[in-house]
Amino acid sequence: MPFMLLRIRDWRNALPVAYVIKQIIKFLGVKFHVRGKENIVKNSGSIVLINHQSVVDLCVLAELWPLLKRGTVIAKKEILYFGLFGITTWLWGTIFIDRKRSKEAQDILNDAGKTVKHLKANLFLFPEGHRHSGSTLLPFKKGAFHIAIATQLPIQPVVVSKYYFLNSKAKTFNSGNSYITILPPISTEGLTMDDLPKLKEEVYACMNKTYTTTSQEVVNEYVDSVIGKKEPKFYVTSKLIHQFKRHKAGSHRTIITPKEAELFYKEHKEKFFYHRLLTFMCSGPSDIHILAKYDAIAKWRKLMGPTKVYRAQYTDPNTIRGMFGLSDTRNATHGSDSIQSAEREIAIFFKDFNLKKWYQNEERYYNLGQLHFDPVAFIHTIDRSFKQTYPEKNID
Repeated sequence: MPFMLLRIRDWRNALPVAYVIKQIIKFLGVKFHVRGKENIVKNSGSIVLINHQSVVDLCVLAELWPLLKRGTVIAKKEILYFGLFGITTWLWGTIFIDRKRSKEAQDILNDAGKTVKHLKANLFLFPEGHRHSGSTLLPFKKGAFHIAIATQLPIQPVVVSKYYFLNSKAKTFNSGNSYITILPPISTEGLTMDDLPKLKEEVYACMNKTYTTTSQEVVNEYVDSVIGKKEPKFYVTSKLIHQFKRHKAGSHRTIITPKEAELFYKEHKEKFFYHRLLTFMCSGPSDIHILAKYDAIAKWRKLMGPTKVYRAQYTDPNTIRGMFGLSDTRNATHGSDSIQSAEREIAIFFKDFNLKKWYQNEERYYNLGQLHFDPVAFIHTIDRSFKQTYPEKNID
């Protein structure tokens, strides 16, 4: 850091730091692939907008800084007090704002915009305003677009794919890839503040589309690397489900009716995604099973994989959702999360099923594996010709 004191508040102070960060992240097994270098604005300054995910975004800046060169970052004031790191960010010219004082923050942003325009530099901003790890970008704040229109500088959208190698909740960090996509600049020349909503919508649309597609691309590459091309997905899945072959107390294939779907998901009726669930559930044939196995709920949920498809595809690619899930509301499979839920859901699809009678009359055959599966009717039947006798069970 002493060499930074020779040129205080100079963007070039970030270059050696960027180099060190790149070496560390490389050592940890994470690789950032930069695309769209040909789209970099070269003859003027620009307002660089980057989606915000976590502290790992610092690694993204380390990749961009040597490419975009002259520039500065807008950050919340609290970072200035992060010890040595805060001092270092100040030395390379980071502009700090107090988000609690919106008027003062806007004045600082306006001054920063004028400065970068005069110096033909780049102003890095995170338009979402908050970190997140969702499947789509958060709504953009208007501050960045206000600066872009006021200075008439072009907007340089930069999209970073989802960090599937990072699990903030579990506090785990694995090796992996991420794509940094530099999109073509969007001109603000001739625009007025009346055009701000439309401009914000346009930038959000192109960045969000790129975020979802590149995030899916990273997941697909990871799944292919784990599963390979030797075993098709349907073959892998059949092997996984095979472990429950002897433990299906009931099964049938049917097209779920809207009424059944409404009963099934009635607890989500007031949720915004309710109708998405109904539509998907009734969209085609469904295979419905009653599993009879010790700890069946936990085992089946492990086989299904995480509810969030992106997470399943990256961390558990060999699960059903990891291979066949499309989105969080179209994630290919469902499993009861408790005995009470199982009883309620069984009653919807297997109206004649009686748990007490099943234990009394059929459970012992299942333990012996005396089952036959009819692939045409898609049902299991019990072989009752097995001669050995077993005591009847009394279920209270």
